[in-house]
Amino acid sequence: MSNKSTLKALREVQIALEADEAKEALKTHTANKLDAILKELEHVPEGLAQFFVAAEITASAKAAEIIATHVMRPDEVTKLVATRKAEIAKDKAKRKAEREAAITQKKGLAN
Repeated sequence: MSNKSTLKALREVQIALEADEAKEALKTHTANKLDAILKELEHVPEGLAQFFVAAEITASAKAAEIIATHVMRPDEVTKLVATRKAEIAKDKAKRKAEREAAITQKKGLAN
């Protein structure tokens, strides 16, 4: 391996490690400072609501129910979550239809 290749590989390893380190730092900070983050998001237009939407959409059903009871959760989140879930379902159905169409087309070409 040439010196150039070695240096490039080492840079890529460094970038990956720094990304992992940043990800871990963000996880730790979020866990330790969640209340402060939520209070700060109150000052960002739609920031707090979008945070709760993202949290509920990515949570298990049970966790989403618990998150939905948080005292700082804006009322409009219920509607936003329903809208986002509908969008996700629509996208999922579209992808499924596209896969099925591709399979049908592939079978047609094989005949």
